[in-house]
Amino acid sequence: MSKASRASQASQASSRRTGQGRETGQETGREPDQAQRRGRGVWVLTIAALTAFAILVTLGTWQLQRLAWKEDLIARLEAGARADPVDVAAIAKRLQNGEKLEDVRFRPVSVAGTFDHAREFHVWAGTSKGGPAWQVVTPLRLVTALPGRKRYDTRYVLVIRGVVPERAKAAQQRAGGQPQGPQQIVGRVRLGAPGSMFAPAPSQTRNRWFRLDIAGMRRAIATAFVEGSASGTPDEAIMLTLPFFIEAYQASPGTGAPKPRLSGINLRNRHFSYALTWYGLAATLLAIYALMVHARLRRTANA
Repeated sequence: MSKASRASQASQASSRRTGQGRETGQETGREPDQAQRRGRGVWVLTIAALTAFAILVTLGTWQLQRLAWKEDLIARLEAGARADPVDVAAIAKRLQNGEKLEDVRFRPVSVAGTFDHAREFHVWAGTSKGGPAWQVVTPLRLVTALPGRKRYDTRYVLVIRGVVPERAKAAQQRAGGQPQGPQQIVGRVRLGAPGSMFAPAPSQTRNRWFRLDIAGMRRAIATAFVEGSASGTPDEAIMLTLPFFIEAYQASPGTGAPKPRLSGINLRNRHFSYALTWYGLAATLLAIYALMVHARLRRTANA
């Protein structure tokens, strides 16, 4: 073999070794890159899972705190409902001093005044054995007005007198149960019902209301008062009426008077189930996270 042939073979062998070395280097470099990416993915997944877990646990704990608050509120309301009736002026004074409306719910009260039957409100009360029924809510003009903070004193409180059937919805159909002159009413404080996107809007022209809308009824009284007055605005006259209802314990005397339909203290309290939901989601998240990390580690070990 000539010197030229031996030199050519040596050159080719050297080239093959160099190419193999490059391929080996590329494969060796690629494997660490894949391992690093898998490692970074696990860290990102861990941070996201821990963040979501902390949020879910916090929401569950918050619901337990709300549960304790609601149980305490219910206990206080039940204790207050068993107390002796106080004059409505005492309740109004407590509200002026900063007490919240929710803290006087179901509190027994007494009030003296004269019914303004011409301005009574009819609130849908559902159906019963006798068919459709309506609650009758009548403004009671106080014997003694309560001092107000703005232009007008407080002169009215709305009394939930009870329920009448559809056929007796019109006041003239139950004239015998519409007492005249001063009345002494004993009942309990009730707050307005919250609005709902499913509840129809009231029809004031037909006197049809579909919830105990304390704000709407107060404004209706204020508007009627201002329209018959020489000055003032409905926003100012809203203070004419107390910001709560009194639900009468007993029916007014006379034939056809609305019959009270009293129910127990039944405040919505689902905070414990809400807490279980959030904690359950947190536990589910941990299980999914563990499965995903286990799958990633197995792929890394088998690579």
